[in-house]
Amino acid sequence: MCKIIHQMLKANLLLSVFLIPVSAFAQIDSLFVLPGEGIIVHADTILINDTPIEESMSLLGISELPPLIYGIADGWDLETGESISNTFVAIKLNYFGIIFEYEGDIENELNLKWIRIPKSEKYSASIANGLFLGQINPPIDSFFPEVSKYDYVSEDSLTYNLYSYGISFSLKGEEEKILNEISVHYTIEEP
Repeated sequence: MCKIIHQMLKANLLLSVFLIPVSAFAQIDSLFVLPGEGIIVHADTILINDTPIEESMSLLGISELPPLIYGIADGWDLETGESISNTFVAIKLNYFGIIFEYEGDIENELNLKWIRIPKSEKYSASIANGLFLGQINPPIDSFFPEVSKYDYVSEDSLTYNLYSYGISFSLKGEEEKILNEISVHYTIEEP
């Protein structure tokens, strides 16, 4: 029995020695998506409407602040149905192709509004219930059924904007639909 335990410890030590150098060179292994909340990357959590841009830059190792984007948004108020027009300021942080969109009314008050995570060979991204980027014919409907008038699924099932959950999905393909992008964003609850 002692000999077996000794062999197991020896095997674990060899495995550990092998894995340490491999993981030391990896910039990013995997992301864990928290619908309506944010993401976990490098064991750190970046949260929608909560994590300041400076903190995200520090956690992600981004040293230069990207240029500000100034814009005008026109649309409809979801509660009143009235036409609205707002000006905004935005910054988009790019981390291995993952886009963190910060937006606000003025430069000093930017909040994280959207995280876009495209399929990439540089990392994997998954959600607790078993959905992951690159998955073929993912069962999105069974995990995130439409529950609100603010949820939208395209007729071809390639676009899922699920505002009641704070998550959107983009797929590519016809017969074999591949989960190509996951976006984490704000939620809209019905009154």
